[in-house]
Amino acid sequence: MGSNPQENIDQGLIEYLGQYITDHKKKVMEDVLSKRTRFFTVVLEDIFKPHNASAVLRTCDCFGIQDVHVIEKTKEYKINPFVTRGASQWVDLKKYYNPDGSGVKDCFSHLRKNGYKIYATSPEANSKTIEEINPNEKLALVFGNEHEGVSEEVIQNADALVHIPMLGFTESFNISVAASIFTSFNSTC
Repeated sequence: MGSNPQENIDQGLIEYLGQYITDHKKKVMEDVLSKRTRFFTVVLEDIFKPHNASAVLRTCDCFGIQDVHVIEKTKEYKINPFVTRGASQWVDLKKYYNPDGSGVKDCFSHLRKNGYKIYATSPEANSKTIEEINPNEKLALVFGNEHEGVSEEVIQNADALVHIPMLGFTESFNISVAASIFTSFNSTC
């Protein structure tokens, strides 16, 4: 047991609840949890459509990403359980809302304090391609809303910009598709 009283409570609760779970289910949970990562994380900025953010949560769970950060400016994010299909109970959701300051700066400060390099997703000409990201550094990827992408505030405060090269006429993917491509690329590096 750790010296933190919360660890003692959690361990006791885990032991108590563990008697109601089959050994097979415990093994599955241990296997999945052993593959979780906090080396890579996702940030969503002011998403308009809850089903898009919920689809990103589901993608993060599928690729083993433990934390998703949500910056709420004008829109409060609410989980859509029909889209997440239970993923929201396995991913830690951290929300940033600051009516008197900046949710972006609060989020980025937290991420930098935890050693993350912050990349804003943007098709701007000076952005790096997904292949140019260093997979050996802690990385936070910021996705903007469906209408405008990431805000100017995010662009100005991010460490770098990154994009998925496009071969068609359309400038960008839907946010849930882009998050899936980025997270699958990162998990295979």
